[in-house]
Amino acid sequence: MTDVLAQVLSALRITTTLFAMANLPEPWGVVFPRGQGAYFHVLHGSDGWLHTAGESPLRVRSGDTILLARGTAHRLTSDPDGTVATVFDPVTWSANAIVPASASPAPSGATLVCGAVDVENPATHPLLDLLPAVLKVSSDDPGATDLELTLRLLRRETRAAAPGSQILLARLGDVLLVQLVRIWVEREGLGRGGWLGALRDPQIGPAIIAMHADPGEHWTVDSLAAIAHLSRSRFAERFTTLVGQAPLGYLTQWRLGIAASLLGQGKSIRDVSRSLGYTSEPAFSRAFTRRHGRPPSTYHVGLERTLARRALQPSISASSVEADRVAAGAEGVDVLGDADGGGAAADEQSGF
Repeated sequence: MTDVLAQVLSALRITTTLFAMANLPEPWGVVFPRGQGAYFHVLHGSDGWLHTAGESPLRVRSGDTILLARGTAHRLTSDPDGTVATVFDPVTWSANAIVPASASPAPSGATLVCGAVDVENPATHPLLDLLPAVLKVSSDDPGATDLELTLRLLRRETRAAAPGSQILLARLGDVLLVQLVRIWVEREGLGRGGWLGALRDPQIGPAIIAMHADPGEHWTVDSLAAIAHLSRSRFAERFTTLVGQAPLGYLTQWRLGIAASLLGQGKSIRDVSRSLGYTSEPAFSRAFTRRHGRPPSTYHVGLERTLARRALQPSISASSVEADRVAAGAEGVDVLGDADGGGAAADEQSGF
């Protein structure tokens, strides 16, 4: 099981990272619109509250790290009533943007480091589906000491951008996400069902490990059932119950996720399809298009970066963004991440 977890964790790759750091005087409050990537936040100097639709406010202590793996719309505020004074605006940013903090910290208030990140080919990462909508890691949690080293570098690079900061922040985004996922797995994930539970199963686990170890093998339900020491029907039933999808469906998802990653690195369609067990390029192309919504020929490095950047942007039209900028300015709401003073999403567009 450890080998597969390590394999999945090592495959996590950040395609786009947007970082901002702000000093927020009391009372402070920031609203974040729904995004297609994930959000993370680190709060220092003050406690606060996290607000998401349909949930009670969650207390966030100074030094806590928050991960919202599904890009849920939310607020971070100094008071439990959820008053907002700042709008986070990732819509106008380019990939791996850096928005530094103001020159002098507020005499009282919070320093907030926040990021919006997108994972390359999330379909290849079954762990991401198991993560809670909100993951909080406190400064005294196991693993938080190593996490703090990464966060210290993030704060330094975000506070004062220097040559190479964008590249370094993208790599630190990789490290941070893997560290957060690892902390969750060690803290509570191993006791869950689903994919993690299936990995721990003495019969289904070895079959999953075999598929991950050699995705290009000509696997069949019969050959996988033999590894599990179960009959064909019993294996298929148990696998589907534990994992949530049929064995060959899971294998196809894993293969095509790997394929997208390899094609994004510039590998040829022919080499990728053969390495993953496809004997026919047209068959591979059809399967790839069904899975990813576009043919493999579009998955070259430059286009992949462009699409990843677009994927991070919330579903907000240009006209609604401009309207929110006007409204934010009229109401005295600051904007985090827009040099021109514009805002992104008003409260009603954030979903709560």
